[in-house]
Amino acid sequence: MAIEYAHSGKVRALDYNPNLPYVLATGGDDGSVRLWDARSPAAPLMEIANHTHWIYSVAFNPNHDQLLLSAGADGLVNLESTVSASSAQVVAAGLGGLSEVDSDDESDVGSDGSGGDRGEKPTDGLVVQYDDHETSVYAAKWSVADPWVFASLSFDGRLVINTVPREEKYKILLEMNGQQGQLSLSFVPANDAQAYVRSFQSNVGAGALRIGGDAARQVLMQSRLPVNELGRIWELSDMHKQGSLSLPEFALAMFLAQSRIKGKALPDTLPPAIRAEVDAANSRATHVPLATTPALHTPAANPLVMTQPQMSMQMVGMNRMLPPPNSMGS
Repeated sequence: MAIEYAHSGKVRALDYNPNLPYVLATGGDDGSVRLWDARSPAAPLMEIANHTHWIYSVAFNPNHDQLLLSAGADGLVNLESTVSASSAQVVAAGLGGLSEVDSDDESDVGSDGSGGDRGEKPTDGLVVQYDDHETSVYAAKWSVADPWVFASLSFDGRLVINTVPREEKYKILLEMNGQQGQLSLSFVPANDAQAYVRSFQSNVGAGALRIGGDAARQVLMQSRLPVNELGRIWELSDMHKQGSLSLPEFALAMFLAQSRIKGKALPDTLPPAIRAEVDAANSRATHVPLATTPALHTPAANPLVMTQPQMSMQMVGMNRMLPPPNSMGS
C-alpha cells in the first residue's frame, strides 16, 4: 500500500494505532497531522493543523488510543483527542468500521482541529498545547508504565515530562465507566448479555474490570462440563493469557460453555471475526493495550487445569447453575 502525496512536502513522522493497526498517523513538512485508514487511503480520516512548522514526531497512546501526541520544529508538543478515529468509536459503532462515524460527531471538529467547546465527554480536538521547549522537538513518547505520562526531547537536549490534564483523564475514565456493564457482542443475544453482565458484576469487586481466575472457575464449573473441556474454554477465552477475564472475555467463556451444553463442539481456535470483536471490546473496557503480546510476559496458569481431588472439592456445595439453555445464545 502506498499513499501518494500524503502531505505537501516530506513525511517526517509516522505511527500506527496499536489497537487498530490499520489506522495510521502521519506528520509532514506542511505542519499538519493526518490520520489514515489503510483499508481506504484515498482521503485522510482526519486532518489536524495545530503546528506552524515541520512535524518530527507523532505517537498514539497505547492504552487510550484516542490520545495522540505530535511534536515539531515550532518547539510545540500538542496533545490531541482523536476519538472519532479510535477503537472507542469502532466499538460504539458496533464494529462497523470507521466509515460509520456519524456526521453529527464530525461537526464538533473545527477546520483547524481545535474542537471548540469539548464538553464533558471526550471529543475530537486539541486538548492542550505545551510550549516548554525553546528549540525543535524531535521526539514525543508515552510512558510504558503510566498511560497518562509522556516525555518530549528537543534539539538542545532538554527532556520534559508532562501528564495528561486531569480533566481529560476523567472524561476518558468516566466514559469508560459508563460503558462498563454494557456488553455488545454480535454472537451474544441481548438477553444473554444482560445475564452475563449480572454474573460478572456479582463476582468482582466494585469498579473491577476483570474477574479473577478463581472466581471465574467457580462460575464456569457450575456448568458441570468435564474439567478438560472447561480448561479448553478458558484457553480460548483468556486471549492474552493474563489469568483473568475481562467482561467481553467472560461473556465469550459463558457463550462457549452454553454452546457445549447444547452439544456443539468447541472450536480448535476462535474464529477470527469473534476474536477481533472481543479484542476491540477489550480495548474499550480495560487499560491493557491490545498490542501487548503473550511473549512479553509469562502466561498465567490456567485456573481450570486441576487435579481430580481439587475438582471434587470445587463441586461440593454448589447450588447455582448457568442460566438454562433457553435463556442463553446458541
